[in-house]
Amino acid sequence: MGMGRPSGAWSTRWLVVVLVHWLLCATERRRGAVVEASHVEFASLQSVPASVVDNRLRTGYHFQPPRNWINDPNGPMYFNGVYHLFYQYNPNGSVWGNIVWAHSVSTDLVNWIALDPAIRPSKPFDINGCWSGSATVLPGNRPAI
Repeated sequence: MGMGRPSGAWSTRWLVVVLVHWLLCATERRRGAVVEASHVEFASLQSVPASVVDNRLRTGYHFQPPRNWINDPNGPMYFNGVYHLFYQYNPNGSVWGNIVWAHSVSTDLVNWIALDPAIRPSKPFDINGCWSGSATVLPGNRPAI
């Protein structure tokens, strides 16, 4: 399973979407539009294990870890019959912070097994978290993060 360049009609549609988005953003900036956003952080509310939550309340086919805070998926990869998903994750709670690159695997994209984090913060460069990156299969069939 590889990621090639888009071609044909798909490529044209994608280009149109990107250009329209760029034009709308540029127009709004010229008009002086400002978007303000805020949210309330509930630091005292921590996740409970998935086994405690009624399964009717959990999504059926949307990836989620067993507990705690999750954010951007980074570096999805297919290697030797296994799907790998790396994602920003706080292993210590359900709020932002303590970000590691978590790692889960699946053979069917429905049932996932959480593994140990693939990347943990280290001093001095990423002490505030592991935020972004990629995963790929290098020549010689070698997976790399």
